[in-house]
Amino acid sequence: MSASALVSGVSKNRRPPTDMIGAVSDLYRISIDGKTGSTVRGRVHIIHPDAEEVPEGEDFALRMILEVWDRARKGHFFVGNAYGDDHMHLDLAQAQALAEGAEFREEFERLQVLDEGLHVVLTEEENAAAGLGDDAVVALGEKYGIAPLRAWGSQEGRHYIQGRRDGRAFYSEACRIVTDYEVGEMCGWPPHWELSEEEYKRRFGRRGPKLADLPYAEFTFTVKDARYVEHLEGGIHFASAIFGEWPWFED
Repeated sequence: MSASALVSGVSKNRRPPTDMIGAVSDLYRISIDGKTGSTVRGRVHIIHPDAEEVPEGEDFALRMILEVWDRARKGHFFVGNAYGDDHMHLDLAQAQALAEGAEFREEFERLQVLDEGLHVVLTEEENAAAGLGDDAVVALGEKYGIAPLRAWGSQEGRHYIQGRRDGRAFYSEACRIVTDYEVGEMCGWPPHWELSEEEYKRRFGRRGPKLADLPYAEFTFTVKDARYVEHLEGGIHFASAIFGEWPWFED
């Protein structure tokens, strides 16, 4: 972490520990620009007003690792974002095979549970039972060993229950896995949403801002074992709502 992280105040994207469901809007566009052994380098563009900086804690680096792995195995790389399409360095079938066969797959799944809470997809019968009231939802949680519950809801047409996350444990794991993480100086500040109407028109005219016009910082991180980043290569870029919780868990 750089000394610049030790400024007073708390940015919106460096959020305190919470048990709320994560952000919905994409905050960043992240590119993986290269990898040498166990060291990865890339760039993070800020694309949303709620993100005031690039998080400088190891937890953010670990979330980048897990985000690409999870998207690859689910095929969740999207097109149509205002600042460019998501892209994987392999075709999706190859990416899914790589993610499913990852040597650290079980550890990645364990880390996801720490960060997001245990997620169980319900059958239609279970979801109907859950609709009978809070006691029924709690009973389902107990059936799957989820107590207390964090959420009961629907995503992509599937109903689920979800347990509470453990942000402190996730941060500790991030510090164990990510042995070095550096974020460079912010470039391109201020963003277009902080400009006056006159300055906005002068800079962008009718075309509006492009990705190259947005603030960004470059990063490098190193993990203790190259197998943690075997699915990462230059050419990956994606929009993301991941966040950073450091320094809330600093002792």
